[in-house]
Amino acid sequence: MFYGQTGFLFLGILPNNIGGAAERIKYESGEKKLNDANFTSAFQAMADIARFLPRGYESVTYNDSQALFNTQQAVIQVIRGERSPRQAADAMETAASRLRR
Repeated sequence: MFYGQTGFLFLGILPNNIGGAAERIKYESGEKKLNDANFTSAFQAMADIARFLPRGYESVTYNDSQALFNTQQAVIQVIRGERSPRQAADAMETAASRLRR
């Protein structure tokens, strides 16, 4: 299992590639294999966005991501799931306003 910010990011990408909860159950039961095109495309999606991530992103912790964001070395922070949709929207607006500067 992934831990840290890389895990949060990957788990945010994965449902878009495998088709959501109903399809996830097929992977968990073994009906679908983890090496099928849909599942492996999530790893390709991670590779595609890697150029936008900080050097060494694989080991960035939640606290690291906060520091990068707060010091304006990152325009968006991957957030933990306990944040509300409103807090997530506020974070996105903050990132957008930084880009407009």
